[in-house]
Amino acid sequence: MITDYMVSFSNGTGGNFLISLIERTVITENADRDGLKLGPYNDAHFSGKARNFKQTQIIPSKMGDMKEGFLSCVKMDPHAPSFIPGHLYWPDVQFSAWPNSKLAVITHREEDALDISISGFFKTEMSTSNWHKSDGSRWLTDVPPGDLGFNQNNVMFESIRKKHPNELNKKELALAVRARMAMVISAGFHLIEPVNDPRIGYIQWRDLIGDPDVVIEFLTNLTGQEPNEQVRKDIVQYQTKQADFLLSVHTDLGL
Repeated sequence: MITDYMVSFSNGTGGNFLISLIERTVITENADRDGLKLGPYNDAHFSGKARNFKQTQIIPSKMGDMKEGFLSCVKMDPHAPSFIPGHLYWPDVQFSAWPNSKLAVITHREEDALDISISGFFKTEMSTSNWHKSDGSRWLTDVPPGDLGFNQNNVMFESIRKKHPNELNKKELALAVRARMAMVISAGFHLIEPVNDPRIGYIQWRDLIGDPDVVIEFLTNLTGQEPNEQVRKDIVQYQTKQADFLLSVHTDLGL
């Protein structure tokens, strides 16, 4: 029986990094292939090689609903495992849709909110362009600039709401990052109490980005397979770059 893998995580906590590690541990063919493809802010959004799922169309009234988005995922190749990252933590729903699966959950502490906010803002808003202005006068999607979570009833956010993130000065960037902490806290992943279920593995964000031994043990326990040498190198590379990235942002923005 083929086992599928899901990762539940709050934005900015390395879910795409973890799902890529799982995929590269499970699929042992070409084990000596190149390391993970990391973006300019150490983002791993494009590192997966064999996610093996697609999302069917969601009716407009349910756009943005995490459960609906997850339930719209379908397997492409029935003879291969799927690797599904997402911001939903609802084990009953997840296992009902993917009964032959394992679930990896990235939890964190409340005091991690600022660093996670830094990661989420830079790796998502600064690295992608799905909502950004394309020519200075229009938007690529129907998502308005204010949809990034900035309070629309406070003039403090007026300038950053209307600008492309790459146009923000250091003071505005610091404000945008700090405001994003509300998104991190409201996701509630710091409130998760692990349940005793052999299908579910929990890992703390600080361990994921800072302790290679914990990550290797986690992958082994979740998949039943030892991570190969390239995966071990991927972990060290990501963790080293993540530490440098966070220190650089803290220093540059005075956070």
